[in-house]
Amino acid sequence: MPTLEMAAFAMRHPKFISFLKNIMSKPLEEETVIEISITRPGEEPVSSNIKLNKKDMALIEKLKNMKK
Repeated sequence: MPTLEMAAFAMRHPKFISFLKNIMSKPLEEETVIEISITRPGEEPVSSNIKLNKKDMALIEKLKNMKK
């Protein structure tokens, strides 16, 4: 059940929530690349990425099950 805080976040950032729902509508699989970029005010963006492998997939499954 979403908390009031999470619901307020979703209202402030509907595009991000839509993005998360879209990417989580299918399972992640090996060879999937996850990339993240952070841009602080007045600074250049900093980005990094990972390509998921078999061991990563096992950890992701454990993390998903913790949520339940």
